Parts: sequence; C-alpha cells; structure tokens
Amino acid sequence: MAQSPELERGPMGPAAVGVWALALALWAPRGRGLGYRSAEEVTRIQQHDMATLPVGVEVVDAWYGSPTDASRRVNVTGMVRKQYRSGNLTVYALNELYGNVDPWKTKVLEVRFAHLPKVRAPAPRESPRGVTVLAQIGDPRYWEDLRSCMVNVSQAVQGAGEGFQIFLAFPDDVPGGHMESILGDARAQFGKQSVRSLVGEDRGADVGLYLRQLRVLGAEDPADHFDIFLKVHSESDRLHRRARLGDLCGSAAKVREIRRAMRDADDLGMVGPANEVLQYPRRTKDFAAWGEADIKGMLRAWRTMQPCVPFDVPLHRARVVAGSSFWSRQDAVLHQIILQAVDELLASMPLEYQVSTAGQTSRALERLIPTMVAAVRGLRVLGSDELPELRGEQARSADAEGLDDFEAPDDPSEAPDDSLAGAAPTIGDGAAPWEAADDEPLAGAPEWDAPLVAGDAPDAPEDEGPGDEAPWDVAPYDAAEGAPLAE
Repeated sequence: MAQSPELERGPMGPAAVGVWALALALWAPRGRGLGYRSAEEVTRIQQHDMATLPVGVEVVDAWYGSPTDASRRVNVTGMVRKQYRSGNLTVYALNELYGNVDPWKTKVLEVRFAHLPKVRAPAPRESPRGVTVLAQIGDPRYWEDLRSCMVNVSQAVQGAGEGFQIFLAFPDDVPGGHMESILGDARAQFGKQSVRSLVGEDRGADVGLYLRQLRVLGAEDPADHFDIFLKVHSESDRLHRRARLGDLCGSAAKVREIRRAMRDADDLGMVGPANEVLQYPRRTKDFAAWGEADIKGMLRAWRTMQPCVPFDVPLHRARVVAGSSFWSRQDAVLHQIILQAVDELLASMPLEYQVSTAGQTSRALERLIPTMVAAVRGLRVLGSDELPELRGEQARSADAEGLDDFEAPDDPSEAPDDSLAGAAPTIGDGAAPWEAADDEPLAGAPEWDAPLVAGDAPDAPEDEGPGDEAPWDVAPYDAAEGAPLAE
C-alpha cells in the first residue's frame, strides 16, 4: 500500500446509564453529509438530568446556567458540538462539566439545533478477516525484533487463509535513511502492497504515533485494513521489549493461539502480554499503575474526548496494559470517541520522549483505552496468560449446552458421571468456598462501584527500567515455531 499522509430525556440514572449511552457511540458512523434546514428546535435539560439529541442535526447554540438570567450563563456550544461529533449524542447537565455559574440555584442546559436534510447513507462496509500490525518505531535499532514478530504473525494468519499487512509509524526525528532502510526491508519481506507508513511529529512517544495511525485507519474505507490489530513498538528496554513481544507474537504458535481466542470469543476485545494487564488497584513491584497523577490524567483525557459526559466508570472496570503493546479487535479501539479528539490529545502531549510520564496524556491513554474497551464496550481485556482459562470457560459452556440437549437413558446406570474429578470441595449451595457472592466484595477490596477519582492512590514513581545494557538470559521466542529474536 502507498505511504499514508499524516495528516429521551429523563432523570440521570446510575453510572451504568452513562456507560450504556457511551456504548451506542461506538457504532456511530464516522462521517455525515452537511446541509441545513431552516427549522430549528430547542431542548432544555434540567440540572442533574441528561438527554439524547436526535440523529441528523447540527448544534447551533448551547448554554448552561440560569433559566431566567442571561448574565448567569456560560456558552458551551463548542463542548456540545464536540460531544455530538464524537458519535455519543447524550449530554448531561452537571456543574462538574460546565462550572457552577449560578450558585445555590437550579440550572439548565439549553441546546438549540437545526435538522439536516436526510441523506441516504451508504451501506456500511466491513473489514476483511486478517491482522493489521500497527508498529511505532521510535528507535530503528530495534527493528529486527519487531520484524521477527511480524514474520510470525504473517506465517500464522496467512496459513489460516486470512490477510496480513503492516502499518509503520516513525517520529519525524528518525533519519530518513534509516526509515527507507526499514521500509525496503519490510517490502522485500512482506510485499510492497502489504506495507504502508506515516511520519508524524514526535509527541507522546508510541501512543502519539498510535493515535495518528488510528486516525488514518478511521478515515479510510474499512475494506482497506483488517479486522484485528496488533500494536507493538520499539520499546527501549530490551528485557521488557523481548518479553512482551514473546508473549504476543514470539512464535507462529503463539499468534495462532491468540488469533483463535479472538475468533472464538466474541467478548474478547483486547489481549496484552502475560501478567501485564492490571486491574485497579493491582500493581506490581516494578509498575505502580494507579498513581493519583495518572488518575487525574485519565480524567483530563476523558474530558477532552467526552466534554458533556461524566466519567462514571466503576473502579473495578479500570484496566491498564503495561508497556502498551496488545492485540485488539478493530471496533474496540477504532471509534469516533477517540478519532474526533486526536488533534487535541496530541497537542496536550510534550514534544519528544519524556522519561517521567506520570499524569501525562500518553500515559493516561495507556489506561483509558483498555478501560474504555472493558467499561464502554463491555469486552474482556485479558493477558495472554489468561487465555487457557478462557478456553476452559468456553469448554464448560459448550458442555452445558450439550447437557441441555441430552436425553436421559432408560437405564440410570448409563447416565454420565458429571462430577469433576479432583475438583475443589463445595459448600451447601454448590459454590466454591472461596467465591464471594456477586454483591459481596472480597475482603480488603475497594468500593467497586465508586467512580474513579483522584486521591485513591499515591503518585506513581518515575518510570525506571534496567535499560538496554541490562543482562538477559534466554530470548522468549520459540525458534522451532517461528523466527527467533535477532541477536
């Protein structure tokens, strides 16, 4: 492929209402023809209420404040327009979004909009089955590791009769000769038509380049890319880079395992490296994932993407994929909520790579993107080490469906023994003794239904790693199954 240029109203319910409304946005079209009709309508939303604007309108004007005193109002037209462009047509009337412009008084959000002429939308097109590798190459020295990963992906998916392509993204400070060398190598290995690239300003490291790639994919015909994405990048820490690549694409067998899991489980939205998918408030000794600065950064990034919707996500739905390398379904990450805010998100990122990124937009998106997959789309975000458990669930579900269709034999002695050999003992109701009831939190667990707010955890320390000179023993790749790591 050629190189891509860079370019009903009602009372506000619990958090689930907002999350449900956001889920609708992920299916919204990414474009709309413009034209105007003279007729305009006005909707007023009482403070603490929400409303869903109709499809096919253009927001003309919006304000929040006193229903009777024009001097005690704030113009929020830009915020409501941005919210509408995100595909999520739900807006809330809350002080936390627009400010308490008229204290001690009940306020309203008024939105005036004009209907657009009805245009017959083209039939939606779907992406073909296959994998698009999105690689961010900030340091050309580590291309060989990424190339080995791509060879394994290509062998596995093309062997299954599916498509394969790679989309390389370079920061603009990488020398042109190095870019051309990598592109030439990629085209020779995978074919000219399977390779595309972009060059972007060096903001937000790999996350900034990833946003630029998503913007290109979101603007093109879905048939021009495949329905599963693999995000990888030239992480500078050799130990972490090779361990994470090994877990995600270290052999053709590993790729087949992950691809099969994503094909078989419709609710599997994202797969990260082993032991690197962290749920709030879990952390590791090396990675303090949920510092106060990071949570504040998540809230700021969310406000950029959804200015008229509060971040009412229960804590237990929050996720982070440490290292920001992962597999994902296309529709888990490629949606208008993110795409329409790319420019503003990039503008909030510092130039060039920053060693300490706690609280910055790029680090916030490391947490926010997987959290949206889990909380907004309702999909699973798992580590590669959790896939065997997922297969076990699928097997048990299939067995249960088979039992529903089972016809009991005439002779009871011929009935199958459905007890589990070696299974854990159960208590009176058949539940395992270590399983708490759905509404009973585990001992020491946080209040899961509380919204994610700043102050729940201490600041994360500066990012530290062993560096490229750190000793390491064995490459995690399986040379017998695929290309080994470059020495």
